[in-house]
Parts: sequence; structure tokens; C-alpha cells
Amino acid sequence: MSNNCTDCFPDDILSYVGPSLAKHKHCDIIDINPGACLWSAKVHDFLQPRTHLLLEPNYRFFEPIIKPLLDQPSSTYRYAAYDTEDWATYDRIFHDGLLRPEKLSDPNQPNNSLLVVGNFAFSPRKKSFGFESLGTLAIHQFLCQSLRKHSLFHAYGRVRVLLWISEKDLQCVLPRTINHRRWDEFMIETSGFSTLIAGPDIPGAQGAEIKLDKVNTERVARSMLNDDVRLPDARQSEIFKQAWDKMSMDQSKSDGESLPGDKVSSNPKVWLPLQHEYDELEASYRKGEIQTRRVVKKVLSDDPRWSRLLQLRHQHGIFNRSWSKVEPIADACEKLSFLEHEIIAEEEKGADTETLKSNYERQADRLAKLRSNANSLALRTKPDDVVDNRLARQPGNPLLQWDQRPYEPLKVNSTEFHPHESICLLDFQPKTPLIASEWDKTEDGKETLLLLQLLFSHQSSTIAESLNKIVAGGADALIPKCPSITNPTKGGRLNHRDVRVRMLTEEMAGELIKAWLDWPFRPLLSKRPRVGSELRSGKRKK
Repeated sequence: MSNNCTDCFPDDILSYVGPSLAKHKHCDIIDINPGACLWSAKVHDFLQPRTHLLLEPNYRFFEPIIKPLLDQPSSTYRYAAYDTEDWATYDRIFHDGLLRPEKLSDPNQPNNSLLVVGNFAFSPRKKSFGFESLGTLAIHQFLCQSLRKHSLFHAYGRVRVLLWISEKDLQCVLPRTINHRRWDEFMIETSGFSTLIAGPDIPGAQGAEIKLDKVNTERVARSMLNDDVRLPDARQSEIFKQAWDKMSMDQSKSDGESLPGDKVSSNPKVWLPLQHEYDELEASYRKGEIQTRRVVKKVLSDDPRWSRLLQLRHQHGIFNRSWSKVEPIADACEKLSFLEHEIIAEEEKGADTETLKSNYERQADRLAKLRSNANSLALRTKPDDVVDNRLARQPGNPLLQWDQRPYEPLKVNSTEFHPHESICLLDFQPKTPLIASEWDKTEDGKETLLLLQLLFSHQSSTIAESLNKIVAGGADALIPKCPSITNPTKGGRLNHRDVRVRMLTEEMAGELIKAWLDWPFRPLLSKRPRVGSELRSGKRKK
């Protein structure tokens, strides 16, 4: 397991997000896998907890560190050598009287008298119960399942959780592109708000256009500047440094957040997933650091970086050629969405929209022609991926929680941990889940949960297509009862067949649940055989 090994890093975190943690002063702390306890001791000194329970199963390794904490005069530290990978442990600590939190009358209320801090950044990563790592399993359990069921520590109210996890585990809770917003991510998203407090400097999300990252980072920098929140220079990512300098030069600028329908992604350059490596290798080649020799018509080298550079050049060329075909279709899709926003805005003012609707029809016809000329499946589906990502990340009303972040995360170096790993600190603040535990005990609750899960088994399909795959005629019966699906200001589209499952909002899901329960002809989904991708729904790619 990776442990923080520098003294200044915890200080930087607490000085940065301390005001947010202040409401937990004198609380009880459940500290899972504290290891070297450097972070634990800093949090302890800052919050001065009533009880600080250390759950460290490897006591024999960390006894020289833990024992002095327990032996301090009037120490509020407590220790238990329970198995942190056994979920029964988190009931046992209360049954054994190690902690006696006050149980709230309403379990859906936040319980600020209890705070959970944990470290599941195992190195190497450990697979567990079908999950890629123990970190993703802990995220699934602590941030979703136990919260919905009011079990474990969430039995005493909704509890805030701070988790150290591997960078590779972060995507399952804070996806940066719409394609990674799957069933598990949706359920965690509807259970609370996740914020990245600290993490490595990631150059760009795979598949995301550079402009989207820049605009959203500028929005964060502007907000921090207005709130007088300063990120230490050594902890700033490269993209944030550029955004901060830009915002600092002109503090008199208006808020500048793009409204839904404002085009922010006009830059045609797309972030190549391997762009950083490609740029470094090209720079090394230009400097003469990669030695080559010409043999007849071939350029050869004993340096393995040369073969890698040739491979990346090939991928880069294919990528740019395909983008030149995808971009016109994606731009036409996006323009259609902007026209929808304009029509809605004018209708709300009571203005005449005939001209706009005529433009809309012409644009829809143009898009249909572009799609009909697409000569491959990739050209017919890739523009949908691009435009969904643009619309989901619009600064005015972003769908992804990553783009809703209130502040930029602190940059972490792998050398600040032992062993050296890319580690993140995640802050999860729960809310009332979309489907609470009371529903799980009823047939209706199980059915609605299954409905959404089956819906997300076809995440790239439109909501209408996915509903019709679940039950014949489902789209015609349910979508008219879900006004947000056809409302562009709420994440929908005027034509509901342009809304794909991965763009589903919490409001849309709530309307679908109500419409499903009110539908007199709904079948019993639990008795329906599942086929194809539905059998893999919710499972992660290995």
C-alpha cells in the first residue's frame, strides 16, 4: 500500500481545503489503513476529534508509529486490528463499543459528527470480487451500496468519506469523458458529489478536445480568483497555470461562463491519448538524442524509442485523417443543439420562432445528408460520441461532476509516496440517493433499479432505442411522460431520438421511474431473460 512520505504535502491539503473540513471539528474519525499515519496525525491535529479509531490490520509493521500515538497523554486515538477488507468490520466497531455515534432520526440527513478517512491505494493493485482493484470495490461499497442501504457507518446518517485511491481507480467515480459514464458511475453520481482534492497532473482526458479542458479549467480558475482561493505554485497543473495567468491578467472580466448553446469547442484539434509521449519522442528525435542510420530506403535504429515513434506517427496520421471526416458531422449535430436552445429561449420570451424553426429544419436535413454519406459504422457513431462529450461538458451546465468541481486539485508527485505511485485523494459528500434503501425492500424498487441498469446496458444507444430493447413499445409509452428528455435546457433535445442513455440526468431518471410505475402494462423485468450486453451490464472492462 502506498503511504505519504513527505511532511509538507498534508499541510498543503489542509491549508487548501481546511475551511470545508471545519464543520467536522471534534467529530469521531474512522481511519482505515492509516499505515505510516503521517496523514492521519495531521488530520487529527486539525480536527481534534473526540475519538480517532485507527483500523490497521498490519500492526506489527506499523507498531513503532501507532503506539506513540496511543500512548500520548489524554490521547483520543483508539486502535483495532480488524480486517479492513471485511465489510462486517464496519458494523463490528459500533457493536463492540469502539465508537458510539449518535444515530439521527432521519438517516438521509448528513452526520457531520462522523468522518471516514481511508487508504485503498494498494501497490500492486489487488483484484477483488470481480472489480479491477480493492479501491474500486471500496468506492462501490462506501460511496453507493452502503449509502443506499443505510448500512455500515452510513447507518448513522450520511457520512463524508475521504479516500486515497490509485489514479487508475479514479475514472470509476470521476469520469472525464461521457463515454466513461456507465451504470456504476451513474449510481455513484446520484448518491453524492465527488471532488478530487489532490492527484497527478494528467495532460488531458482521453478522447476529449483540448478546448473543453481549457474552458472548464478557466471556469474553475475564475471562480477561485473571485473567492480568493489560491493554489500553491508548486501544486498547479500545467493547464491550470495557463488558465490562472489568463484570469489574473483581467480580473475585470465578467463571469464569462458559456450558456448552454454557446459554442466552446471550435478548436478542431483533438487530444490524442498518447499526445504527450508523441511530443516528447519527436522533440528527442529533433535534438538528435535518437540515433538513426539509413539502410537503402529504410531508416533504422537500435534505440527502442525509434520504433515507438514510428508507431505513434502512424497512429497520429490515422487519427487526424479520421477526424477530418468526423468533425463536419459533429459540428452539424452541435449546431442543431444550439438552434434548439435558441428556439426555447425565444419561446420563453413569447417571440416569433418561425425563422429559427425553418433554420432548424434545414440544419436537420443537412445533418441527415451528411450521415447518409457516411460510409462506415465509425463515421456514423463517432460524431455522436464527440457531440455528446461537447454538450455534457458545456461550462454553463456541465453533466460530468469533474467539470462541476469547485476548485482545481493539488498536483501530487509520485515521489511523495512510498512506493512511488500515482495516488489521488477523493472527497465524497453524500446526498439522498436517487433510489434509496426503502425501495430495495419492495418489488417496485427492485424493478425500477433493474430498469435503469438495463437501460445503461445500451449506453451508446438513444433512450428510445434502449427502452424498446427492454420492452416493445416502451419508448412510446414512457418518453411522453418525461418532459426533461425533450427539454434542451435540462439536458434533453427537442427530438428525443437525439438523447443517448449516457446523457441521462438524475431528473430524467426520476421521471422515467415514475412513468414506469404508473404504466399499467409494464412487464415484470425480473422474469425477463437477459441477453447480450445486458448480461455484462455494470461490469467493468478489465
